[in-house]
Amino acid sequence: QDVNAMLAEESEKLVREVLAAEIKAYGENDPAVAETLYDLTDVLLAQSRLEEAEATIRRALKIELDPADENRGFLPARLAEVLVAAGRFQEAEAQLKLAAGNLAEVLGMDDIAVARVLVDLATVYSRQGRLKDQEQILQQALTIAERSAGADSVDYAMVQSELGGLYFFQSRFAEAEPLLLRAHEALERELPADDEDLAWSRYYLGHLRWGQGRYAEADAYYAQAEKVIEDAYGSSHSNVADIVNCRANVLYDQGRYAEAEPLYKRAMAIWNGKRGSESALAMVQTNLGSLYTEVQRYEDAQKLLAAARQTYERIHGRQHPDYAYAVATDAWLLLAREQYAQAEPLAKQALEIYEKTYGPESSDVAAILVALAEIQIGQGKDEEGELLLDRAIRIFQRTRSFPVYQFRAYQDRAELNWKHDRQREAVADLHQAMELAEMQRSMSTGAERERARAFTQYSDVFHQMVAWQAQLGD
Repeated sequence: QDVNAMLAEESEKLVREVLAAEIKAYGENDPAVAETLYDLTDVLLAQSRLEEAEATIRRALKIELDPADENRGFLPARLAEVLVAAGRFQEAEAQLKLAAGNLAEVLGMDDIAVARVLVDLATVYSRQGRLKDQEQILQQALTIAERSAGADSVDYAMVQSELGGLYFFQSRFAEAEPLLLRAHEALERELPADDEDLAWSRYYLGHLRWGQGRYAEADAYYAQAEKVIEDAYGSSHSNVADIVNCRANVLYDQGRYAEAEPLYKRAMAIWNGKRGSESALAMVQTNLGSLYTEVQRYEDAQKLLAAARQTYERIHGRQHPDYAYAVATDAWLLLAREQYAQAEPLAKQALEIYEKTYGPESSDVAAILVALAEIQIGQGKDEEGELLLDRAIRIFQRTRSFPVYQFRAYQDRAELNWKHDRQREAVADLHQAMELAEMQRSMSTGAERERARAFTQYSDVFHQMVAWQAQLGD
């Protein structure tokens, strides 16, 4: 951390010396000054000094440039980067559109610089929950990257990685996996092991393996990414917090709550008070609230979830998928407390947003369907609950994602079948739940003791199978 701070301080000193020399030689409005101000913005941004970075790049933008100067595109793109860091996505979108247009005018529409700006624009769309726009822009960037750099290039691989990450969030795992693997192979071949772009490729692969329940692989990818990003920026950087939060999610899904909690708290500590990190802080608050629900610390969970919902609503409004995530987690909390009437409208609200954002066949839709099914069953509406479970299981069978929720859906349906004297169907569903539990154990992180501890959360189904077989005389 001290080394990074010293390097940043030295870089800033050198850039400012160059800037002073250029102003003395050419005056404050020379294009060379604009370029150095661009470099200074980069240094300030790396230190999260957003107000200074914004003032610096806006100063550069006031300098008149030749119509053929490519900085007409690079300067607004840099301003957009600052605005994204500050959470000002609409302003960033306008700057990126300006940057893309200017670069296309100066360099041509098929220049790789245009593709890179389009990737940044896609990221802004992602943060706004505009996934269709994000996909369209990434497809456009991929086409440009192939024409300008070739399908074997690093730039093409980076766009593939971004597109694969989008497909993951849309539960399009069959499309995401080959894209992410091909991109990673290309980046691993062309880049050094400590390159940041390679680290983010591993980050996306970590997402994929986490969603598939392949936890040991997910954590290995996240750990590799974390080391590179921490070495580059220090342990208190927002990007480090992002990866730490992901590693906590891996532990959470294995039921290793005592290990996940300090990681969530570490991510919160990094993000807390950082300008532009409010949405990220709300995300980890929601995750930690979910953990507290699992360990029956309901009051603590409620406080965190209330804060997260308030933040999401203020930043994104009430139709954004991040807001839906907090609402859905609130529904799970009320379900755990058997407050079914209060939980039902929240689960339905989250379901509506997820369907609108991700489509009716996404994993997020399936997960909230499981919650809504349990809410209906808790109110004695078994038929409605079973229909919801049937739909959730069909989605999970197609996406092969989030085995924790798959397990719960099969277990719930097995109990319903047994309750209504459909013993054969009940045993079949419980077998499916047992297979998922065994798969989770085999793909868990840690040594055998940790895997065994994680497996205990699934032990009920094995005891249940023994009891049912005894009743059936098997």
